[in-house]
Amino acid sequence: MSLWDTYCKIVDRRVTRYGEDDEGFAESAVEDIARAAHFTFGEQTADTPSVDGGPTWKRLSFDPETLFLPFESCAVEFTFGARYGIPLCGNGAVLCLFGRPEGHDVGFGDGTPEWPVMVAMEPKDKPGVVQIHKVVLWGPYIPGTPNLVRADDSVSGRVMSSLFSVCDYEARTGKCLDAWRRGDSMSGVSEESMEAVWKMSTAFALHSFALLQTANSPANWVVRVTDEHARVVKRRGKKVKEKRTRLIVVPDRELDRVIKRPQGASDFIEKAPHRRRAHFRRLDSPRFRLKRGQRVFVKESWIGPKESTHGGEHYEVLTTLPSSEGSTDRE
Repeated sequence: MSLWDTYCKIVDRRVTRYGEDDEGFAESAVEDIARAAHFTFGEQTADTPSVDGGPTWKRLSFDPETLFLPFESCAVEFTFGARYGIPLCGNGAVLCLFGRPEGHDVGFGDGTPEWPVMVAMEPKDKPGVVQIHKVVLWGPYIPGTPNLVRADDSVSGRVMSSLFSVCDYEARTGKCLDAWRRGDSMSGVSEESMEAVWKMSTAFALHSFALLQTANSPANWVVRVTDEHARVVKRRGKKVKEKRTRLIVVPDRELDRVIKRPQGASDFIEKAPHRRRAHFRRLDSPRFRLKRGQRVFVKESWIGPKESTHGGEHYEVLTTLPSSEGSTDRE
């Protein structure tokens, strides 16, 4: 079970057992789950050795000036191998959930828009528990400067962050075991521990932004992966059939492997799925009676199948993605 599935189960159990809360957090979480596009990016790579000799994870950088979300709300899930030794992260899975700030389009912002990010992980020392951190990030940003500073730092030109809350939830029941919010006293928790949580959550959030920028790259494609067969799950106390759906980012060169061509004897040689890039073409054929010899522009197009089913999953290439301007047509 993915961390996204576990988080959905926690929210469902809380609503089923305790109903809606006065502040509307449970209702908001249900809405976030319903509209979020769930991206999975797999295991992250190692970088330079850490001070204790072991490898550390490589945090990607992103361009805050060109950042936009491929969907209005995105859930980004990635993992670390056990060898990376990420503190506070038990099985190596991390989930970040966030959406585009209201009224904001492209770019991280000039300091006014705030980006609330929910970061979920399973602590090493708390089996069966999912810890959810909420951090708020905002600009401005200048490339080449440190992009992780305290929220009360007066130095401008950096991505700022603030830890809003830390909550522990029992994965099986959805019960809140412990909670802290900004402004509360840290009883039994050292300032150093809280600072480590804040820095780690902010780093994971920034890494998620960078991963999403790979989905916007013209060198990659977003592929929707859906279970071929529905599974039985509990929702609001009742058993229902549900097909899991996730999104993956696939480079051009690997798309033929993901969208597999049909096997079997056939005299027809089907072209591998690929993008035909935009180009100029001179019309030399006699059939272009009126335009023969003219140089025309040919728009980018898609060649080959867009869908395939294998290994119990259905794969579909999304040639059109929502963007800050409504939609980005990639056909």
